[in-house]
Amino acid sequence: MAHEAEQIRHTLSTIFHTQGETIAAEVLDICHVEVSFFEHDFGRDIYSFDLRIPTVRFAQLERDIDEIAQKIQNKLQKLGLGGEHIGPVRIYPEPSVGPGAIAMSVPTRTDENRIWQPGRIRLFLSHVSRIKGAASELKKALAPLGIDSFVAHEDIQPTQLWHREIEFALRSMDVLCALVTDDFVKSQWTDQEVGFALGRGISVVAVSCGADPYGLLGKHQALRADISQLAASGPRVADIISAQDHLKIRLTEGLVEAIATAISFLGAKEGMKRVSSLQTHLSDAQIIRLLEAARDNSQVRDAHGVPAQIREIAVKRKVVLPETPQAATDDSEDDIPF
Repeated sequence: MAHEAEQIRHTLSTIFHTQGETIAAEVLDICHVEVSFFEHDFGRDIYSFDLRIPTVRFAQLERDIDEIAQKIQNKLQKLGLGGEHIGPVRIYPEPSVGPGAIAMSVPTRTDENRIWQPGRIRLFLSHVSRIKGAASELKKALAPLGIDSFVAHEDIQPTQLWHREIEFALRSMDVLCALVTDDFVKSQWTDQEVGFALGRGISVVAVSCGADPYGLLGKHQALRADISQLAASGPRVADIISAQDHLKIRLTEGLVEAIATAISFLGAKEGMKRVSSLQTHLSDAQIIRLLEAARDNSQVRDAHGVPAQIREIAVKRKVVLPETPQAATDDSEDDIPF
């Protein structure tokens, strides 16, 4: 049942990521999973769902490990696994290994907050160091679209700290985007980054920057882009990410935050254009966040058409901005009558 166990693990991980249950999702992402015979009860075989996670992370989570296991078990029972009956979920530390073994660092919440902006889709940009400038421009283009990018690049003699930061980003990314140049295959890093993403079962976006994707990366058609204008590919990369059902809620959250903190009219407009197409995923709290941005952020308030779009969504959903004491006593006309 090894293959089925991996499918179950990935399905549960996707559900927990979508619902914002980051710790349970992380446990599923970093574990080795086995489905083992547990007991025979009333004519049926019952199996356990055993998860082994790195020893250090187990030690960090041990106080909450039973609660996490129960949360995974409750979700597991809703999957409908046909004739198979999986009973308890058990989480164990991975047995320690001796010298020569390769261990992958596991990020803490503090590490993740250092690497990523809160509430955004986490996109790992895999590229050779030669195009790190273009990759940085793509990162800027994706920011107003609710996507935070980690710009990975080669160093001739990378430090141990840089190794660890890359490991943390790989562990916690939602999507990887491979910028495939003619020297991509020669890199000591990029193939491993792509392989790690494929091994985790997360989405990989391939962008052909003068070379075609190869191997497992080449089984889907790639976007084509000009390195000198790589930032122009941002909307197309965002389109692919927004088509992933399990990421739509997270992307909506990122877009709302990007609009609320917009530093340009263009950024507010670009973000709002995409929020309008995802508005069924908006919560009332997020609509209020947008109303507050239209009131308090001049880059949103004065962006042509954006306040009207926000107001239209709010009216449709019957969401109103709570009155503040100041607003209740202010008799002056407001440009945006929320």
